[in-house]
Amino acid sequence: MTTPISGMTRITDVEENVKIANEFKPLSQSEMARLKEVIGKYSGLMDQFCTGCGYCQPCPQGVRTPQIFRLMNFYTVYGAKDWAKRQYESIRSGLLEEVPIPAFNAENVKRSVPRRS
Repeated sequence: MTTPISGMTRITDVEENVKIANEFKPLSQSEMARLKEVIGKYSGLMDQFCTGCGYCQPCPQGVRTPQIFRLMNFYTVYGAKDWAKRQYESIRSGLLEEVPIPAFNAENVKRSVPRRS
């Protein structure tokens, strides 16, 4: 089964997706096993997934839900616990309006998580 990705805005996007669909190859057994392992490991996080769309804003209670969920992701998924705690405290104290994204590179990101669309 193949599924198109939403958000195609140009004819070249459509052409590229058609090309990819026509060249589709199923995952190997080892790739499928790895995928299942990653899904099992991170499936609990998906219950709390936030796209950061801001649809919940403004919150009548003043909670900055997208920023807080972004920090939770950095804390739980990427292991940036100290950074996330400091950023959260800055939000709580009113010193920080938006959460800046830290510059991660291959050396300080130990794990990668597939993007959920």
